[in-house]
Amino acid sequence: SPGWTAVQFMRTNHIDQTAAAHILRSQVATARAELDALDRPTLVVCGADDTDNGSAPDLAAVLPAATYAETPGTHMSSVTKPEFGQAIAAFLAA
Repeated sequence: SPGWTAVQFMRTNHIDQTAAAHILRSQVATARAELDALDRPTLVVCGADDTDNGSAPDLAAVLPAATYAETPGTHMSSVTKPEFGQAIAAFLAA
């Protein structure tokens, strides 16, 4: 389950669960007008099996200057794949 995975991640990385809960509760949604105002090139990278935080393709679609890149993996495992770094390098080189 996602809850079990999150708890194990926090234990493995020695993250204070109470502090993490406070941080998560303090996050607020970004208004559509704020997203529309982002005019800088933006890379949205997402693991193909990442379902943790909503739709990355949908986020890229609403950002005026966004590029979407999908890499193998889940929310956390995708950052360990070479394709993740390759997507960033390709974006920065463009």
